[in-house]
Amino acid sequence: MRATITHHRSKADVKEAVNKSLDQLFSGIAVGPLEFTDQQQQWTGDRMFFSLNAKMGPVKAPIKGTVDVSDTEVAIDVDLGIFGKFISEKTASHQLESRIKGLIA
Repeated sequence: MRATITHHRSKADVKEAVNKSLDQLFSGIAVGPLEFTDQQQQWTGDRMFFSLNAKMGPVKAPIKGTVDVSDTEVAIDVDLGIFGKFISEKTASHQLESRIKGLIA
């Protein structure tokens, strides 16, 4: 799934905000509490590659994707793994957009 929002900050500010708060982007996307472990992220230019493990009750699955920062937009592409079966793409996309806006506001 993909979420894109427009921003009015410098790329450096946006990258710093995303870098510090990756796990917050996914908190609350699913119904119930999610725990995140084994978070990894690496920037290559203006693209961050990330992965983390999400656990909700007995279900544990990897989440991975990219965040691209341009002069005017932030785009996040995410593979929710097994959680994609429990969460509609529209709902997840909307919630991610809201969280990104909150991080870079």
